[in-house]
Amino acid sequence: GNGQGVQRNFKEAAKWYRLSAEQGYAAAQSNLGVMYDSGQGVQRNFKEAVKWYRLSAEQGDAAAQSDLSVMLSKGYGAPRNYKLAFSWCKLSAVQGNARAQCNLGVKYYEGKGVEKDYVRAHMWLNISARNGVEGALRLQQVVAKMMSHTQIEKAQDWAGECIKKNYKGF
Repeated sequence: GNGQGVQRNFKEAAKWYRLSAEQGYAAAQSNLGVMYDSGQGVQRNFKEAVKWYRLSAEQGDAAAQSDLSVMLSKGYGAPRNYKLAFSWCKLSAVQGNARAQCNLGVKYYEGKGVEKDYVRAHMWLNISARNGVEGALRLQQVVAKMMSHTQIEKAQDWAGECIKKNYKGF
């Protein structure tokens, strides 16, 4: 085929997600946000993406929290806000969202929206790598170059503790 059916399926999906999203379903709101973010089935619109991500994120949807954090970090669809991006990213990371865990590590490393903290950066990148995020291990090695042996040991201990405690308290 020439892909005509695929686009129509996205349009159909967007229609159903919207009906569901307007009823307040967080997963549908998150999915509709993704569609606006990527322009699948709808006209690409970052403001709309942020609106639906936020509605879903406020209900606790970890994927939406992570996606909203990325939008706020980049200033797509809403004014750039590193502090708010950090907050949404952390909420998602402690729910076990591996991509948010990676992004959180980067935020601690860069000191964007939070004070620089290489130990926490290393810890979250370690956790993200263990949860299968490609590139997290490479980023962890970059952070490690900025750290003492003692700091690295601490970060590794914290990563183990953090996983044991299901990300709570970190």
